[in-house]
Amino acid sequence: MSRLATLVLAVALLAAGCGSASGTTTSAGTTTTSPAVVVTASDLRNGVTAALREDHKLALRVLWTNVVPLTATRSTRGPALAGMRASAKGRQKEQIRVRMLHDSYRIISIQLDPAYTSATAIAQSNQNLRLAHLDGRAAGPATEVNERARIDLHRIGTSSHFVVWRLTVVK
Repeated sequence: MSRLATLVLAVALLAAGCGSASGTTTSAGTTTTSPAVVVTASDLRNGVTAALREDHKLALRVLWTNVVPLTATRSTRGPALAGMRASAKGRQKEQIRVRMLHDSYRIISIQLDPAYTSATAIAQSNQNLRLAHLDGRAAGPATEVNERARIDLHRIGTSSHFVVWRLTVVK
């Protein structure tokens, strides 16, 4: 076969393989988004962990500032973001904010759904916090909060990026 024919065949095969970016899941636990990109289950777990940590960092920031930044949608969307906004608005109305004295956050488990389009996580948060007036003065005694939450996450497209979608406190 001549070099030109080989080149034409290679280009034709490459073009045929690039026609779909919808992503297919293989039985080996990997998702392919194009012939050159493979997202593994490990990549997806890392994406879930990153979204959970970013969402927690965002929540701590919003507790103190009572402002949900425009960048919040990078880690949090849907009912979780709506709840965060409503809580911040309520604290603004009451003219209080939450000062975090101690925070311990631990991801207990991560479960990817079989289609790799969503995930569920369980996280434990142990916090010592105090309500404060807007000027920073304490508005009461410190309170200890120990919560475990079930967190539903949605995958963004065919990437390994996830966002927190819904949080449910579990006992």
